[in-house]
Amino acid sequence: TVSGGEQVSRTLVVSNEGTSSVSVTMSANNFTASGEQGGASYLPSGSGGLADWVTVSPSSFELAGGASRDVTVIISVPSNASAGGHYASVFAYTAASDEVSGSGAAVTTAIAANFLLNVSGNVVEKASIAEFSTPRSRLNAGEDVGFTVRITNSGNTHVIQTGVVEVFRKGVKVDELTLNENGGAVLPNSTREFTVSSQKALLPGAYSATATVSYGSGEVLSAPAISFAVIGDSSLMTLMAGGMAALAVLLALALLVGRKKGTVK
Repeated sequence: TVSGGEQVSRTLVVSNEGTSSVSVTMSANNFTASGEQGGASYLPSGSGGLADWVTVSPSSFELAGGASRDVTVIISVPSNASAGGHYASVFAYTAASDEVSGSGAAVTTAIAANFLLNVSGNVVEKASIAEFSTPRSRLNAGEDVGFTVRITNSGNTHVIQTGVVEVFRKGVKVDELTLNENGGAVLPNSTREFTVSSQKALLPGAYSATATVSYGSGEVLSAPAISFAVIGDSSLMTLMAGGMAALAVLLALALLVGRKKGTVK
């Protein structure tokens, strides 16, 4: 978090994990959220915002195989920068690995470090739980129970939420699952999906689950409880079905033998 007119710097370490020397070029592009899985949509160069405030030094260099180099990223925030979140990735590009003459294609690689910058001022942190659900309301004992929590950010800066999904049977908590262990951010004007799964062996019966999420400066969100049922062990049911089928065969054979014994020649 910075104020308008301030300058901050960070150091990136660019490493060549190959064995041959490569030419590296640094550049920055703004990004916005894409989809609900944490993806990014990159904006073209010159689109304004954080990418235009970034200076990278050095901007290009040679990097020997197995070597690493520090790169300084300087962010000069304009004094009139709008309050809230600004987002850009700083890319390290390698030159195309093959020369192409005439028509054809060449392969280049890129790796990026994401910068999530918050400019102080009229910053609005506002999130809500758009959905709390489980894909199946009935499942067999021994199957994992999955839960989905979708968080919508309607503020003007990113939020990094933490929370838990708690599972209850007859009012007693039987499992607790941590949401967003990797610290993924929800960008403004977007919704992001988080999933967790209970791998505990749940006994047959009726269950309920709740979701509680916190973000920002102590804001807490909760979702209405959802219900699901565990109806039995699928392997046991398969065994029982097999046993019943075998019993049916034996009964059919017994009837057939009885008919043969009762036949008059």
